[in-house]
Amino acid sequence: MKWIKWFLLFSKLLLLIAIIIIAFGYLSGNPKFEQSFFELFQNTLFNFQNLPTIFLLIIMSVLNWSLEALKWQLLIKYLHSINFREAMQGVLSGVSFSFIGLSHVGHFAGRIWHLPAEIRTRAAGVFLTANYPQALCSYTFGYLALVFWLYEFQGFPLWGVFLGFIFIFVGFLVGLAIYFKLKEISVFFLKAIHLLPSTIKQSASRFFQELSFGSKHVKLLVLGYSLARYFTFVFQFCYILYLFNIESPFSHVLEGVMLIYWVKSSLPSVSFLSDLGIREISAYLFFKDMGAPEEAILGATLFTWSINVLLPACLGALLIKISANQPHFEKST
Repeated sequence: MKWIKWFLLFSKLLLLIAIIIIAFGYLSGNPKFEQSFFELFQNTLFNFQNLPTIFLLIIMSVLNWSLEALKWQLLIKYLHSINFREAMQGVLSGVSFSFIGLSHVGHFAGRIWHLPAEIRTRAAGVFLTANYPQALCSYTFGYLALVFWLYEFQGFPLWGVFLGFIFIFVGFLVGLAIYFKLKEISVFFLKAIHLLPSTIKQSASRFFQELSFGSKHVKLLVLGYSLARYFTFVFQFCYILYLFNIESPFSHVLEGVMLIYWVKSSLPSVSFLSDLGIREISAYLFFKDMGAPEEAILGATLFTWSINVLLPACLGALLIKISANQPHFEKST
């Protein structure tokens, strides 16, 4: 029964959160960590004075996923024209699928869920084109933050910082060149796939044809949306850390947040549920050197995950349920 599956998922979520809280208590060496954590969490989120701030943070979460929807709408129009509402439905459905399944596969599955059946398999290349500039932003700024963090907290030599900047700059230029030359790259691979067996050739040909979608103007817009989205969730996380009374300088907090998202982008993620511990542990590793209290680190990361993943996933699940019951959905499947 469906309610049993949801009950098991909810139980798994609570168990995972409990394990993370216990792990933080062990790492902090504070025997009363759990009590201190819940008091801080309650005093922060259930404080009437903080309601405007919490509302603003939720608006930033909406902006975050809205920018992702705009990227999807811009690129998928070369296969099938959709409006912003339909693009947002696909993005939120992807968050929901990613919550219980493979992360990137879930994102893709949720988006094609709302597309006509005949173009769903062709959308893989479009999905990759939409995600590439976002990953480029995360890696570029993440590596920059890593160089600064190594220099400020690990005694990294100044010549190493200079060399690191050169490698990052060259890598960013190469990444941009690949992004804007996807059409030429796809043409090269389209010629190469003629050597493949016929069973693979057709699917590979479709995939590389979709990579060539999007003019330079559209790709520039998608890159701009990716940058705006990156700084939206980075500054949102910084704001949440200060909400939970972390008193480190803004430059250090910014470095830590960029490093956390760099780690999340670098490590393979089975699902958003398994992803829950990655943000918390990486935040602990980076912010402990800044003297931030463990209770504040855990509270901020859990709250960030709740408004950026848990709430959109719940809304996406509702949209999937509604669309599955609509007659036009049955015709397209």
